[in-house]
Amino acid sequence: MLFWKKLPSRKPESQKREALTYYHGGVDSLSVGEIIIPRNKNLQWSGTKLTWQGVPAEELGDHGDTVSITTDREVAKGYAGEYMSPRGARVPGRVYEVKPLGEAVVDPDWLWSFPAIARCTEGSEIVAVLDQMPVENNPSVLVKALVKYYAYAATGAPVYDDQGYVIFTPELAQLGKTEQSLKALGKWPQKHQYLYYEPQRTPGH
Repeated sequence: MLFWKKLPSRKPESQKREALTYYHGGVDSLSVGEIIIPRNKNLQWSGTKLTWQGVPAEELGDHGDTVSITTDREVAKGYAGEYMSPRGARVPGRVYEVKPLGEAVVDPDWLWSFPAIARCTEGSEIVAVLDQMPVENNPSVLVKALVKYYAYAATGAPVYDDQGYVIFTPELAQLGKTEQSLKALGKWPQKHQYLYYEPQRTPGH
């Protein structure tokens, strides 16, 4: 139910990074001063290919060449709870306060959420070690943290209301949707439609 992907995309300009506090949710066991580097430069991910419902991550625009960062600590907590190791194991994650190396830029998956959700190409330096997050098995935790950032690519208008229901719009009416049919979908997007890459080891690794 990715309604916004059916609309034409208009990418906003990247903005210069101001004095913001950024967080990253990911692997545990890192220390202050260490650098979180893009996946394609990390030897621990060497030989690992990511797929989403059988589709290689590269075909979906994820080349592993950036580090995701956010000003929203709850989003970072959600991703830390969802952390999956290069070998595909669900393990506890960690939230870090980080300093982007270079410029923070628009995340193409979250066009209208900059700078709350952003990427950096050079990596991020850890400035504080924060929350350790247990393995999260409740699919709604990260979804609820992210839902306020879902927006239609063409306009930036929010997709969901504060209760988690899809907002009825004239564009959806043209697609044959009604307020009742949208309510029938229930609250919040379903996790399997958005999340979970699956690591796959290549032979010899």
